Formats: sequence, structure tokens, C-alpha cells
Amino acid sequence: MKEKYRNLIQKHAPKLDFRLVAYHDREELKNWIEDQMQNLTHLQETSQVILRQLENLLSLVSFGFGGLFRWAIELNLNKAFNIETVTQGQAVARLNIVAIVFLPLSFVAV
Repeated sequence: MKEKYRNLIQKHAPKLDFRLVAYHDREELKNWIEDQMQNLTHLQETSQVILRQLENLLSLVSFGFGGLFRWAIELNLNKAFNIETVTQGQAVARLNIVAIVFLPLSFVAV
């Protein structure tokens, strides 16, 4: 496992921001590298958990619950589109009222 990370570090070393200059003590550098290894291990474990959760969710969708989920999603989308349509209709109504007031005034001003 450590060899895998060493190879990755060597491969991407020019792109990474190693603060090696700040480490004067060999033990301090070793501690920093161990911390980074622990961070990488944690990130790998976290990504594996997320992957398993996603696979579980996809399996639920493929075993028949997909129709129920799709229905709920479509219902929410339709509700959102209906709310947006009503909002746009109200904006057009206000625009018509403003036009009714100011259009005759523009003829009088000419």
C-alpha cells in the first residue's frame, strides 16, 4: 500500500505543493509524510463508502422502486414548473398594468 502511494507521489511531485523547504528536521518531515498518508487513506476509505452507498441506491432504483422515485421526482419538477409559470404570469400582468398606464401618457407627451 505504501509503495502505491510512493509511486503516486513521485509521479505527481512536480504538481504538488510540498513544503519540504520548511522542514529542517528529518523527523518533522517524516511526521508530515505520515500525516499525508493518513489523509490519503481516509480519503480513499471515504470514497469507497460513497461508492457503496451509490451502488445501493442504484440497486434500489433497478429493483422496482425506480418508478416510485421517478414519480416523486416528476411530481416535484411539475410543481416547480407550475410555480414558475404562475410567477411569470403575475409578472406579465404587472407589465400590462404599467403599459396601460404609460402608453397613453406617451401619446399625450408627443
